[in-house]
Parts: sequence; structure tokens; C-alpha cells
Amino acid sequence: MKNPKFKVGQEVYCQSDWFAGAYIPEKFIIRKIEVAVINEEEVVLYYVKHRRIPIDERMLFATEEEAQLTEVDRFNQDTKNELEKLAALMQEVNLNDTQLLIGESDRIDTSHKYKKGDIVYGHMDGQVYEYKPEKFCITEIDVIMNRGQEVNVYKVKGHGNRQAIEEYLYPTYQEALIADIIRFKAKFKGALGSITSRATSLGIESKVQAKLLELRPYRLLGLNESKND
Repeated sequence: MKNPKFKVGQEVYCQSDWFAGAYIPEKFIIRKIEVAVINEEEVVLYYVKHRRIPIDERMLFATEEEAQLTEVDRFNQDTKNELEKLAALMQEVNLNDTQLLIGESDRIDTSHKYKKGDIVYGHMDGQVYEYKPEKFCITEIDVIMNRGQEVNVYKVKGHGNRQAIEEYLYPTYQEALIADIIRFKAKFKGALGSITSRATSLGIESKVQAKLLELRPYRLLGLNESKND
């Protein structure tokens, strides 16, 4: 049987929620340990205070510095995967301006109005989604109040009574893809800001910056290093 790395009562640092993507570790105190067999492999599970679901030992670290550096590695890999997908989608529609990915433009036109029968592209709303626009056919139009403002919403084929928000819909696939790229960059900058701020508070700026160098654009987009430094 596996021997646990940590003990009851010990403070540990956990990988941040995979889907939230905050990349900032959480601190917990262990209250119970058990060893389980998952997919024919022994796994050490830890129950911690203020959390009902046990945590796999592989997601826990003894120090915040170690946990944060591991989070930077995960941030790098997630970013690289998403950038490669976006670059591939751009190539599919001959949208080859790599400055869309590495430039500073961050404006999104959301002033569209559609009618019944229109074909539009994008996403139903701003919830978590893959950066690949979907195609929709509008079947109904409505207006709702959101935080004191009128918002155009639509029902679309194949989605029942669920309403699509106009802000996330575009008249062409290319425009929807550009909007996805801009939203990706906003998410990237937010996560990067959190990581660098926490690195400063932990006094590990140089270690974090060394890891973040892996995200230089020429490495991710297949560009020539000497021309893009």
C-alpha cells in the first residue's frame, strides 16, 4: 500500500480549480487520508477542511512556492494548447494575420441586430466554451432587461427554449473567430496578472518569469525567432 506524503493536520497547497483557470493555489488543512484503487492504480486521497470532495495527492504540495511554480507550468501548457487551436482555426479560413494573436487590439463589435431566419456564428452566451464558433439559425427574437439595460436575445434551431445573447453572435464566421481570439487574450492577460502578482508576493518573480519565457510568440506560432524578438 502507498505511503501518504502528507499527514493529518498538515497545511498543504492545492492546484487551483481546473476549469476556473485561476492558476493560484488554494491552502487547505488535511483532516483525513485514505488510499483507494482507481483504474487499477492505488491513489492517495486527502479530505480537507471546508471541502467535501477528496483531493488526489498529485494535486497537493507542501509549500506555496512549489504549488505556484507547478501552476505556471499548467498555465503555459493550457495557453500553448489554446493558441495552437486558434492558429489552426485561423488557417482553415485563411485568416493568417498572426498579429491577431500577439497584437494589442482588444475591441469587439457587439452592436449587431438580426432577424428571424438569419444565419449567425459565435456562442450562445459568455459561459465556458471552446474557442471555435458555432453556426446558428435564428428562429425567434426577444428583448430582456439585464442590469437595467435592454439586451437582444434569440432562440436558435436545435437549442430549444435556451436564449442566445446577441453580444456573442456575429454575421460571419471570421468575425466570430476574431472575437474569440480577443476574448482569449483578455482571459490570458487576467490569468497572467494574477500569476505575476502572486509571484511578487512570494518573492519568486525570477523563477516565474523564467518559466513564462516559454510563451514567447515565435515558439507558439512557428514564427522565426530572429524576426520576432
